[in-house]
Amino acid sequence: KRTLAQNKNTAHFQGIIESSKKNRLNLENLLTFTIDPPSAKDFDDALSIEKITTGYRLYVHIADVGEFVPEGSNIDNQAMIRGNSYYFYEGVSHMLPEYLSENYCSLKENQSRLALTVTIDLGFKGEITNSKINETVINVDKCFSYEQVEEILIKNNKSEFRKSLKYFEKISTILKCNRIINGGFEIKSYDINYDLDEKGELKNIKEKESFKSHKIVEECMLLANRVVANKYGEKLNLPITGNGQAI
Repeated sequence: KRTLAQNKNTAHFQGIIESSKKNRLNLENLLTFTIDPPSAKDFDDALSIEKITTGYRLYVHIADVGEFVPEGSNIDNQAMIRGNSYYFYEGVSHMLPEYLSENYCSLKENQSRLALTVTIDLGFKGEITNSKINETVINVDKCFSYEQVEEILIKNNKSEFRKSLKYFEKISTILKCNRIINGGFEIKSYDINYDLDEKGELKNIKEKESFKSHKIVEECMLLANRVVANKYGEKLNLPITGNGQAI
């Protein structure tokens, strides 16, 4: 009975993806990857980049759960109560059911997935020249860990992703400099790694390394959030700050 129910769920959710694909911008042929901790099971954002004549075109893809969670449904109400997914050493407390957060709403490798994509054209000095938000379908080519990206960037390993990662490394540095110059700030935070022994006591306590790959993800997400805030701020007539960002 359990297997039969699982098969029905699989057919149902896969059907949602296939049906929704017809009405979305198809970006499945765009080289796309995620960057997360090595233990990650739910991949809720992904990145792509292209070099264009005026600079760079960035794509920030966010997993679109709206097609799977009807407004006002029990899952929606429970998600509103939880408000977030919580990550603990012992495991994860998901905002959505695990079969959604780790499967159909997760941007897994070599799987068609629904996303909301923020496309941002940047000049060579990091200035935004154009942006748009689309409902899309994507297909992630590779789920990277932070460490794997770092190795490609530092060692210049042969990889089909090396050019894209080098673009991201360059543009994230420019974006961070621009952000600081325009009144932004950097919060110095320190994450700690540790293990638990057989008695449940802490051992092997050490500070997590800071990687270039962390900066890539941070700056791209901050940029995407700013673009979305500005676009919806204009629609809602929210006040705009001196640097053109909605409050």
